[in-house]
Amino acid sequence: MDTVKCFRYDQWLDLTPDQLEPGDQFTHQGKSVIVTGQAYLSDGKWHIPAQQPEPKPIHVDLSGGILAQCMDFAGTGVAEFPDGTAILADLEWAPGFVYSPRLPKAELEAFCIEHRERYAAFFDANQEALLQGESVAMEPWWPKGAMTSEQQVEA
Repeated sequence: MDTVKCFRYDQWLDLTPDQLEPGDQFTHQGKSVIVTGQAYLSDGKWHIPAQQPEPKPIHVDLSGGILAQCMDFAGTGVAEFPDGTAILADLEWAPGFVYSPRLPKAELEAFCIEHRERYAAFFDANQEALLQGESVAMEPWWPKGAMTSEQQVEA
């Protein structure tokens, strides 16, 4: 069975259409789309009800704080979620790279303080590509999919 790239919590997973749930974000023709209903099989072909997400407002952080620095070092933005968590990632283009774990915003800031030097080294190693506006993959050093039990119930 064919698979699609689906963003779940803090990572892109290869899932079959029947594993998708309403609200999931997945890739279709290089763009992110949101599942709006249960996928179904018709005439031997999978159909996934979906729509493009509404454009999110662009927030520019001019504070020069550590979160803004790490965003600059990775060449990405912050994706915020309704549960109050955030992640350094560009999820508008799929599948976008992920540059941090998904954490409550204050914890993400603390994570960036702790790992600022890693982000600076990443920028130094990839400066030419990043300054040309290219996205560069970062090898995660944090545990992926590490939701708390409270977050798992909400997800």
